[in-house]
Amino acid sequence: IRRFGVTPERWRSQPWFAFWQPLSYALLHAVQPGHLLFNSISLFFFGTLLEGGRGSRSFLSVYVAGALVGGFAYLLVDGLLLGSDSPCIGASGACLAVLVASAAT
Repeated sequence: IRRFGVTPERWRSQPWFAFWQPLSYALLHAVQPGHLLFNSISLFFFGTLLEGGRGSRSFLSVYVAGALVGGFAYLLVDGLLLGSDSPCIGASGACLAVLVASAAT
């Protein structure tokens, strides 16, 4: 998890070494069945709406952009402002981006 999750301590010491973390963290998930189920259901319903309205490329670009923004937001807020060293994993940022984009469609 510390290798692929967004880890503020690694970004403070070696930002060039962990360039994949703001995207790879979205491919990992903690073992929380309810949270994983909610992310999966929201992606199914809102992703279907977004893909049907804007196309597959738009869905993929919104998902990846949401994951990147979520990862950098975690680094900024939790890592730099609050000083946390806990890694961040999960696709909630990408799911929220898909939800917002499908609502705007």
